[in-house]
Amino acid sequence: MTYTVRYEKRALKELSKLPATAVKQILSKIDSLSQDPYQVGIKN
Repeated sequence: MTYTVRYEKRALKELSKLPATAVKQILSKIDSLSQDPYQVGIKN
């Protein structure tokens, strides 16, 4: 099962202020959470 991640406008605005490499890492991690939101080491 895959979950959908929705970004608020203000989150996207804040991401746009970060360096491209940081944004890529953040979005990659968020994408992995959409695949498996209960990964080891992630607290609810």
